[in-house]
Amino acid sequence: MPTLLKTKEIRATGDTLRTPPKSGSARKSLKNGELDVAGIDEITNRIGEQLKAQLSGPAVGEGRRVFGFNVIVDRGRVRLDSRLHEKKAAISKKEEAEFDPSEAGRKLVLRMQEAEGGAWTGQELMEKFNLTPAALHKRRKEYRIVSWRDAKHQFHYPQWQFTPAGALLTGIQNVLQAFRSLDEWRIMRYFLAPRHDLDGGTALELLRAGEVDSVVVHAKAHAEENSW
Repeated sequence: MPTLLKTKEIRATGDTLRTPPKSGSARKSLKNGELDVAGIDEITNRIGEQLKAQLSGPAVGEGRRVFGFNVIVDRGRVRLDSRLHEKKAAISKKEEAEFDPSEAGRKLVLRMQEAEGGAWTGQELMEKFNLTPAALHKRRKEYRIVSWRDAKHQFHYPQWQFTPAGALLTGIQNVLQAFRSLDEWRIMRYFLAPRHDLDGGTALELLRAGEVDSVVVHAKAHAEENSW
């Protein structure tokens, strides 16, 4: 009795016929979900015919896509085309050579500065919420407010940390107390960057959702590890 193969085993190669056999044992075998030796021979012959048809047109050195492979016809022979791989490798090396860590860092800082509505200057914040310079200085010194400095060493205060009434969002101070860090961009990134261990969300999003305890526990762990 001839050996039978399931058609899914044939499909596993990634190659399928453009059209099923119209007659003969191969068509019957495909209908039954099985292939015998005669059916395999017929399909193999059809694949050979399709391959010849696809390769009949290209000029020497011309690339062609055949059955999922990039091939080149060269002096009557067919060989795999490695140019696509070489092109991708060249692009990757070019991108790596053009990568500027300083520029990448500058763009990251700019995104954090502009996130969630941007930031108020110290003057704007004092006028908006009737604060004094001494009060702002005290809050910064006691890790009770998020701030960052520009190139002129002027302080800015992200708007996202405040409620509409001017109060600090619940949990912000807890996180600052956990870190007690003077690294302003580490603090900014902690609040704004999505994190896998926070289910892909940000600490700021969780605080807004009322998940203060979860964020504080997470912040303390990061502070102890001295990680970003």
